[in-house]
Amino acid sequence: MMLLPSQTASAQSLSAPVKIRQWRPYQNAAGTVLGYLDPQLPSGMIICGCKLMRGQNGKRWIALPAIKQFDQNGEPLLDANGKQIWSPVVEFTDRNARERFTGLVLDALRRQYPDALGELEPKDASPPRRSRSVSRPRGGLYAPPQKPRGATHLPDDDISDLWREPAA
Repeated sequence: MMLLPSQTASAQSLSAPVKIRQWRPYQNAAGTVLGYLDPQLPSGMIICGCKLMRGQNGKRWIALPAIKQFDQNGEPLLDANGKQIWSPVVEFTDRNARERFTGLVLDALRRQYPDALGELEPKDASPPRRSRSVSRPRGGLYAPPQKPRGATHLPDDDISDLWREPAA
């Protein structure tokens, strides 16, 4: 079976590594935000406005873009704990996909911007566990991934399968 030129280019792009299109170092007062980045996925999709975050114990993870929610008077909506409510722009189907994405983006940052993560950055960081907001349905909106017990590294594969339809 012969591949068309468009199919060959598509197959090559899916095996390419994640690239960081733009990196902007920035640190907030709390030290939890370390910078902003725009990763380009092998599919060609660019996710603008991601944040490199520092969680508990210094672990790094990637926060995807989200939109702050407001009430009818323009005041930020708050959950039961008084924290602002944000709606995700991009979501993952499960924690495994989220962890793979985070690992691949952190690897791309290490390759392209070695100083971005610091000298003692753990290789497989996951976002910290957050309590669920009363306004978010269980299992619906973004749920941060958790590192499986005993895991020492993320799979060494590309993320092309994240944008394919699941097999029936």
